Amino acid sequence: DDPAPCVAPAAITSSSVAAVEGESWRPTLGQHVYISGTGKWWEGHHFGAVIVDVRDSDQTVKVRYTDGGFKRFKSEELRALVTEKAGTPQMWEEWTASSCEDQKT
Repeated sequence: DDPAPCVAPAAITSSSVAAVEGESWRPTLGQHVYISGTGKWWEGHHFGAVIVDVRDSDQTVKVRYTDGGFKRFKSEELRALVTEKAGTPQMWEEWTASSCEDQKT
């Protein structure tokens, strides 16, 4: 039997994160999203963010923007503002090789 091939986690690209219309999406911790800006200064711009907290008690989601800022949105508002999203990045476990090259077969 041949050993299973070493496959690195998929990179997050804009082609892999395109939203499907009509899709029922639920934000998850660690998920990468792009959010449309709102208000006088930010409208028309898109901002990268990571979901850092999802609270069911008041139906809000907190995001951390790539510049380090945080903002909490109502879940419905965030769903309307998200233009692209990706799954939660896959993390290497301590018992897996740090890269394909380090894996011994």
